[in-house]
Amino acid sequence: MTSVATVTVSVVDVNDNPPEFERTMYSLSVSEATPVGTGVGRVYATSRDVGINADISYAIVDSVTSDFDVNPRTGNCSSYMIEIFEALCHEEYNKFCYVLIGSIGRQQMRKISRCNQLTRVNQVNLASSEGR
Repeated sequence: MTSVATVTVSVVDVNDNPPEFERTMYSLSVSEATPVGTGVGRVYATSRDVGINADISYAIVDSVTSDFDVNPRTGNCSSYMIEIFEALCHEEYNKFCYVLIGSIGRQQMRKISRCNQLTRVNQVNLASSEGR
């Protein structure tokens, strides 16, 4: 006696791939006169996972100030805008070095990648703009 049955197998993605940044180092230049809230650059990361296992969250860590932040509302799931969150002053800080992380998943299964960010603050020449 024999039987025949149809079996359907569903393969479910597991969060087993960390985000991959497009570059390991991002470099920006911004004027100290740039208004707060202005986007000054984007970071890009992707994941080989699919669905919710590919939803990347971004954060800035290892920063001495809060002058910049990553705003997740201004991009899609693989691209986020870096925005100025406090007024910049070339004399106070003329460059910022910080680490960006991209993470996927909940705490137990979180996958994290890092990249470095260097932002140079260009000085505004007030003497030439006042002489007009």
